[in-house]
Amino acid sequence: MLNINFMCPSCQLELEQKRGSYYCNKCLKEYPYYKFNDLIVIDFNSLDTGNCECNRDGITTCEIDLRSKLPENLPENKKEEKKKVRYSRMEQLINEEIGKGDRILDLGCAEGPYAHIFAGRNESYGFDGCPKRLLLNEDNALDKGYNALIVGGGLKLPFADSSFDIVICTEVIEHVTETRQLVKEIDRVLKKDGRLILSTPNLVSLGNRLGMVFGKGLKFNTFGFLKSFYPLVPWREGGITEKQCSFSSIRYPEQPLHLRFFTSESLRKFLQQCGFKVEKEAGIDLTPTRFDSFLCKIFKDWVDDLFIVARKTK
Repeated sequence: MLNINFMCPSCQLELEQKRGSYYCNKCLKEYPYYKFNDLIVIDFNSLDTGNCECNRDGITTCEIDLRSKLPENLPENKKEEKKKVRYSRMEQLINEEIGKGDRILDLGCAEGPYAHIFAGRNESYGFDGCPKRLLLNEDNALDKGYNALIVGGGLKLPFADSSFDIVICTEVIEHVTETRQLVKEIDRVLKKDGRLILSTPNLVSLGNRLGMVFGKGLKFNTFGFLKSFYPLVPWREGGITEKQCSFSSIRYPEQPLHLRFFTSESLRKFLQQCGFKVEKEAGIDLTPTRFDSFLCKIFKDWVDDLFIVARKTK
């Protein structure tokens, strides 16, 4: 089994492992786990009795009976080795920060798009509140190399204090209302001198600035001849008519999921207030060219996404 201690999200008592579940002797709650080949899947949201609350568009509900779907009815995964010509800017930045032999929490990992960078050489845990993206969609995190996949909430992480060397939290914090509680939990589960690798959209990106000048808030999509630079994304949930959304936009409903917005300065100061020392700042996707890395360093405050590496100071 797993070489890590789990805590009850409700009462913070260490859980006792039983056959098929982790059990809390204080509040008597039971959290089932399932084996899928060599992978452990743990359900801290009790989705066999309740609804998935991962959807954030205010319209769609998502009912999932996870017990009936795991492990027999999970979608088959085609394990094909993908030859990458080169890393994307995000992959390159993550790869620069991670070596081997660490225990890593990929918080809000969704389908695990970055797991191939670190999972094979580190003890890695994929964590997300959305069981569909994590487990049930055709593209999911089941075969991405994690030691375990965990369905749970980020505001009450089910791990003992000082459990991880690194927490990766990419494109997550903008979806959370209680951002301080999220970072407080990250700080709690990180070891002393542990690192947080975080990314989030930039409120004052070049595209947002130009969009606001024209009263749009839609980035470069305002300009038809530049539409290919920042394409809109098809978005359809629960029978709603498909629409085109910009998930880096600052206007609802074109951007239906983001709740918090950051600039480079506000994100840096926020993490410092939460007890982290910012060690690295970088930008992602200023231009779709081979010069992206160079330009993002110069025009860091104009980029689409902010990338920060911060170290726990206490």
